[in-house]
Amino acid sequence: MLPLRSRTVTRSRASPPTALLATLVVTIVLVCTIPPRGGGPSVDPPRDGLATSHPAAFSPPGVMPSTDNALFVTTTDPAIVPNTGVETNITGFAARGLPQDSSFQVGVVEPIGAYDAVFGIFENTSFGPLGFFEVYTVPGNQLVHLSYSSSVLIVPGAGYEFRLATLGGTRWNLTVNGAPFASRASGSSFDFGVASATSTVGLSFSEVALGDSLAVVPPVVTATVALAFATASGWYLPMNGASSFRGNPSPLWGVQGRNQSGKLAPGEIRSGTTVPVAANGTGLWSGPPVPIQIHAALSVARAVATTVILANASVLDGSGRPLAGVPLVVSDALGGAEVSGVTTDASGNAQLGFLTPNVSKAADDLVRISSGILGYVGSAGTVLSLVPAVRLVITATPSSPTVAVGASIGLTLRATDAGGVPSPFPPFEFATGVGGWVSLSFGVGGVDGTLPLSFEAGTVPGLVNVTIDVIEPGVWGHLVVTVHMVRAPLPWYAPFEPELLGGSAIALLAALVVLLRRKGKFPGPLPPLSFLEGKGTDDGAIAPQDRVDPPGLAP
Repeated sequence: MLPLRSRTVTRSRASPPTALLATLVVTIVLVCTIPPRGGGPSVDPPRDGLATSHPAAFSPPGVMPSTDNALFVTTTDPAIVPNTGVETNITGFAARGLPQDSSFQVGVVEPIGAYDAVFGIFENTSFGPLGFFEVYTVPGNQLVHLSYSSSVLIVPGAGYEFRLATLGGTRWNLTVNGAPFASRASGSSFDFGVASATSTVGLSFSEVALGDSLAVVPPVVTATVALAFATASGWYLPMNGASSFRGNPSPLWGVQGRNQSGKLAPGEIRSGTTVPVAANGTGLWSGPPVPIQIHAALSVARAVATTVILANASVLDGSGRPLAGVPLVVSDALGGAEVSGVTTDASGNAQLGFLTPNVSKAADDLVRISSGILGYVGSAGTVLSLVPAVRLVITATPSSPTVAVGASIGLTLRATDAGGVPSPFPPFEFATGVGGWVSLSFGVGGVDGTLPLSFEAGTVPGLVNVTIDVIEPGVWGHLVVTVHMVRAPLPWYAPFEPELLGGSAIALLAALVVLLRRKGKFPGPLPPLSFLEGKGTDDGAIAPQDRVDPPGLAP
């Protein structure tokens, strides 16, 4: 339900039928907009932003202690505090259709000032898997912040790097794979009142399974980085980690780290019902990150800017044996972009897509492939020669539009080459500043390179920039159109509008009275001018001093 806007209401003297009709209309509107109560939990997909009810792991009424199970991974490394950020990298798992009143969540708990921050991935009977972000008071355990992100699509097998870090003050911000956790800033950040975290009490990576009669846990849950922290020297992986299980009577699912499987990196854990159970206090990893060998080669030695090329990599351990399941990332020196992150296959090989950066002249770019997790250290670089992409010239008609607030104006975009020859079917992308919006976010021009567009102005005068880009492999174009939003000029009669309206109302009422009198339904003289000017009483009757009695009825 959208919030009702507050407004100043001018009370008028409506006749009883009009007042009744108005009351009926208001009642219908309120009934239609008040949300229903009860009826069980909502099953609508949640939206980005602050939640209205607790969507994560919950303890339903009547839950038995044996159905409240949790796995914790903790560290005794003192170097993790103070820190200005905490990270976990969770691999997505498939939705399983949990039984009624059951849930599962995986994530991190870190004490920050007078609060506990909790974030990660959850699923329950109605939702999931989804990202969540909670903040609780310490002590008191009162929920003071809850947000979730349905825009972060949880894909089985894909990695999700959650990072909660300070923005330089006491407000901390949560990102997923480098992007804001939620579309609204209020859903991605919280002011913890401190610029660094200094306590390790309750700090852990955790998995929690709750259920009314049965706790359901995925067969395998992988975290390529269970815990990492932003310290003065950069992101830091703890030197050790150990597991513990809370449940009755024994652990319901297992966990293992590098100490149990040499295929896992330090700080990486694998858990689930298909993993062997570990006793409480079992060490999962110990020691620093492990060096690895990465060999890289590009699919081409020379490429046009803004095109996609392939980067091939092979990963070996210190003994030269292939390493499977290692996440890799590709980066460069000139601002290119990774198309998609991948992990190495059983032979230690991987192929990554790379979008070359835009350059205005020929240049050499250093492309580097690196380990995507903190437990492995290694990278390899190679040089790519770039040639500039073809630049399109974008024009807009009108070039400097002016529109009244609350109104719209049409724009015509045109893309040509440097010689003015139309570029057929150009793909336009649009971004609009605060205060207005365009009718499209993406559109393809015609064979003549043109595309009509409508700009809708907001309600506040000012300037709004509309950014227009054409980006396709080997071609680019850019234009910013500034729209001037102004107040519409007042009509010539505006200063006299109250008097004109008042006079029109009096004239209309007088004409109505004359018409009724001619039809014999209003015998006697016209009412005095004082009545016509609205000096009657609230109930619509004529004031005694203004009343004119028909002949023969005077008291």
